[in-house]
Amino acid sequence: MREVNAFVAKRPALAAFLDESLTGNSVSTIKLLAAAAREPALLTKAGAEKFIAGLKDNKKYANGDKLEIAKARLAFTVAG
Repeated sequence: MREVNAFVAKRPALAAFLDESLTGNSVSTIKLLAAAAREPALLTKAGAEKFIAGLKDNKKYANGDKLEIAKARLAFTVAG
């Protein structure tokens, strides 16, 4: 949770949005923020595409790791 707080603290507009929209306490939102905090490259199209390309070899994803699944969802959304 500390890494999510630190990630959001560096982005005042994101913090304001989370507060105003009341989505900051959503489990799904927190998972996505954790994914972005641990792997910021997922927020770029190139980084997202690279992550997606590596999914076939990602054992954590294959085993259903919730954070890896959140990262994959984020990557697919960013990559379009």
